[in-house]
Amino acid sequence: MSGYIFISAIIGDVSALTAVILENANTLKSLEYSRDFEKEADMVGLQVLQQHKINPHCMVELFEHLAAHSKGRGQETEFISTHPLLASRISYIKKYMQTQKYPAAPSDSLNYYWQQIKKQEENSH
Repeated sequence: MSGYIFISAIIGDVSALTAVILENANTLKSLEYSRDFEKEADMVGLQVLQQHKINPHCMVELFEHLAAHSKGRGQETEFISTHPLLASRISYIKKYMQTQKYPAAPSDSLNYYWQQIKKQEENSH
């Protein structure tokens, strides 16, 4: 689609540009549903963390880590993506965390595995 748009813009063919956009409008609309499903999955994940008394900030840390290491990949315009942008995900997770206060209980086994992951990451750099 981007190739058609680029060529149509260069040659100034507005009708071809309009046709390409209209042809792909349904696809673009379906991406919105996909993003909604991804957001719903994030929210269910937060509820699972809450049920197990796991600090939900770990999900924010995960998305921040992904954003820091994506270096621009996956940061395209959200309306052409199947997933919400990482910044959007971080934002709505933080909003949820403000409204859903609950005691988080530290998990020794989860902390152990998290430390192992961090060590592997440090050793790979």
